[in-house]
Amino acid sequence: MRALFQGGVGRKGMALMMAIFSLIILGVLAAGFMASSVTEYKMSFNAQESMLSGQLSEAGLAYGYQWLHNQDPAPCQAGGGIPLGSISVASCGTTNPVIYADAANDCSEGGFDCSDIGGDDRTWKYTIHADGTTAHGTQGAAEMDVRVGYDNSACYAQFFDRCQDWYWDYDVVKGPVHCNGQIKIYNQEPPPWIGARFWGPVTQHHNSFRKYTNGPDACGDAPECYATFYEGYETGVDKIDYPPDFGNAVDGIDPTYVWTKNTRILLHADGTMAVWNHAVADSTVLPIPTNPGVCHVEFTAGEGDADVSGTLNGRLSIVADRNIIIRDDILLADDPRFNPTSDDILGLVAAFKRDGDIIISDVVPGFPDGVDGDRIIQAYLIALRSDGKVLVEDLHHRSREGILYTYGGWVVATIVATEVGGWPPLRGYGTDTEQDKRGCRCPPPGFPPLKDHNQPITKVSKCEGSWREVY
Repeated sequence: MRALFQGGVGRKGMALMMAIFSLIILGVLAAGFMASSVTEYKMSFNAQESMLSGQLSEAGLAYGYQWLHNQDPAPCQAGGGIPLGSISVASCGTTNPVIYADAANDCSEGGFDCSDIGGDDRTWKYTIHADGTTAHGTQGAAEMDVRVGYDNSACYAQFFDRCQDWYWDYDVVKGPVHCNGQIKIYNQEPPPWIGARFWGPVTQHHNSFRKYTNGPDACGDAPECYATFYEGYETGVDKIDYPPDFGNAVDGIDPTYVWTKNTRILLHADGTMAVWNHAVADSTVLPIPTNPGVCHVEFTAGEGDADVSGTLNGRLSIVADRNIIIRDDILLADDPRFNPTSDDILGLVAAFKRDGDIIISDVVPGFPDGVDGDRIIQAYLIALRSDGKVLVEDLHHRSREGILYTYGGWVVATIVATEVGGWPPLRGYGTDTEQDKRGCRCPPPGFPPLKDHNQPITKVSKCEGSWREVY
């Protein structure tokens, strides 16, 4: 009996010890699971906090980007920071964007150094830095590089409010083209004829091009069958308002010289110009004006045309209440095609106070029958009124043929035919228009902006919308 009793007690003790040991193991496992859960929760929380702080930082970048875009003029600071304050983002936390201006920003002449206008960079540079702090105190930061510039009417090779004339096979445009209407492209021959050649981006408000071909349709209906777009095209874009009437001054600048009635201006390469009008029997020689370099031909007694030719040495805008008449080549003394640092630049503004056009005349002084061959115009041409245009005088009643080469740009409501059929043109001119990129950065004096479009353009350097995390 004793042996049996003692054996039973041993077994009960062993069971108790095993139960206790099992509880210890379960407790350790539970503690491990709990520690793991806490760790995972903390990791998840930290990941969420890190993501949220990053999102807050991005929100600060977006706020700073929009703030820069809305400034007119843009803040031209050579170095230093512009704090925009602490901004609450719902209940998530706060962000503190700061705009840092590049130390190399040049604030002369409205922000661009026009004594050295050869570069294509017409922008100020900024870095937007934004801290993001969550409601729990987690911090992050991000930065974004931004360039800010201004759009103006000299930023296009051709800008039209309407597109009345056709682009033919021999028309060439080297630079951006925009039309608030519908562009017309005419291909005289089937492929491999390449049609008009657009070497810059093309945009238009209308959703499609108007197309016509004189040969069999061997390609199809795509615009590429009628013209060559080297940098592509975009249709259905927003309209850009055409330049308005600027009152008594061009873009707020009063002219240095004012003449009344029709006036002829012959530019000289030595930095002077000869002027004829009703007030003088012989030419008056004057220096090219500076500060500002603007001349104005006023409308009086039914007259108000500016007849311009010659070679310019300087920065000048000639404004006519009615027509700008071009009878001969207009050149720049220091040709920017060969010297990109040239500071010679010319703006010709028609229709300032009355309806008027840019008129390419065939009547050259001293040559009553005109001179056959190409015409070269190194200037920005603009007609301010809603029906202002470029036109060739007496196109259908002469035999002149050649190329109308413009180095600068056109901003007009429309262009009427510059040539009559065939290649070479049977009458008139084919066109070759090349954008002078210097004008986008430093346009001619007082050159008018596009209405409601002279706003800052913010462009993110490198990658649109890119940002880099700081910490």
